[in-house]
Amino acid sequence: PGAHVSRPDVSVVVPVYMGALCLEELVARQAATLDGMGVSWEIVLVDDRSPDPSWAGIKALAAADPRVVGVRLSRNFGQMRAIGAGLAHARGDRVFVMDCDLQDRPEHMPRLAALAEEEGADIVFVCRVVRREGLFKRFTAWGYYKVLRFLSPGYLRPGMATYSLLTRDVVRAYVRVADEHAHYLSVLHWLGYRSTVLELAQDPRAAEGSTSYNLRKLIIHALNGIVSQSNRLLYVSTAIGFLFALAAVVQIVVLVYRALFVGIGVEGWASVMVAIWMVGAAVLLSLGVLALYLERVVDRSRMRPLFVVDQLLNGEEATTDGPRVVR
Repeated sequence: PGAHVSRPDVSVVVPVYMGALCLEELVARQAATLDGMGVSWEIVLVDDRSPDPSWAGIKALAAADPRVVGVRLSRNFGQMRAIGAGLAHARGDRVFVMDCDLQDRPEHMPRLAALAEEEGADIVFVCRVVRREGLFKRFTAWGYYKVLRFLSPGYLRPGMATYSLLTRDVVRAYVRVADEHAHYLSVLHWLGYRSTVLELAQDPRAAEGSTSYNLRKLIIHALNGIVSQSNRLLYVSTAIGFLFALAAVVQIVVLVYRALFVGIGVEGWASVMVAIWMVGAAVLLSLGVLALYLERVVDRSRMRPLFVVDQLLNGEEATTDGPRVVR
């Protein structure tokens, strides 16, 4: 195994959840690729308190090679904050970020590095042009990006993956963002650094099983991304309220006309109930949207750290400018 390097050329950050079966292959392929690139490196594996033996696997890999850094969070904080924990502990001049399921090939890292060098980009995104996921996952991802593009014009295109390459300046800026609901890709887009996109095919998952994102988690994930990235939902809810107010004015005009010129017979209660339900739905929708944003304000006012590190192997204490990490 290679010697520990305090400031490697390259870091690879991997959030780990339910990845015990593929960690050994993942690290072996990453190490072989990085050695082929002729750079000094470290691999930062962040255990997001996975219920499987992922941490035991990380400990074994860190014991076998000091260039493997293990970070274990105190509880399950979610993938986005696990990535933030990895970036806070990454020391390389360039940092790759990828998932642990090997759906994105470590062997593509030289292509990302070459594209960044060629175009002078600070961020290289990966867009999956061939997706090997179920129909439901592809459909929900397509719908999410469509809604996000409507609410945030010019935002990331469908198929964008966690797999990416960042310069040290981008990493330094990223760890200063203290938004606990923000998505990794959203923050990178907001930072505004020069970026480019590499199109790649997605591989099947290395281990049997499906993604840990169920329908409830996907909905929460989508809402967090939309609300943290765009304020347009507030304007949409206001527009809906305005339309219902306009409809009420039209209804009043119609009723006055009928009372003066036609006459009003015995009316059924169905139309009244429908109107009440529609107006009530519009009011509750607007209040719900407002509550989502108020929740973010309350969360920020608490000034809690975005994650808490329980154990650290082969690494150095994270240094940040904000309340991002606690040990």
